[in-house]
Amino acid sequence: MPRNLAALLEDKFGTKATPFRNRLGVATIGLTPVKVYGNDPTRFALEFFNLSPSNIYLLDDPSVSANKGILCGPNGGSIVMLWEEDFELVANEFWAIGQGAALSYLAYEIVAGGA
Repeated sequence: MPRNLAALLEDKFGTKATPFRNRLGVATIGLTPVKVYGNDPTRFALEFFNLSPSNIYLLDDPSVSANKGILCGPNGGSIVMLWEEDFELVANEFWAIGQGAALSYLAYEIVAGGA
């Protein structure tokens, strides 16, 4: 009998895997740092997508800047972190800053447990 993805993930991790989108409720990123992911030791993965026409930078520290951060390029640039590859970094909080005001983004994350 075919198994669905949720059942396969539960078999692998021993818990449900729950997706969230923009969980912190931040609508846009601008010229001052904003937290886009909270610290969560149950996070398996995070995926960040820049939907704006300007650069966005991410860092696991509120001192993020264009000179101190991970570049996420405009119009669909993305950053993906997986626990199997990036270890405990995936659990950290992340802050973002943009090179413009009111920049759109998507911040997905997959965490252990039910919604």
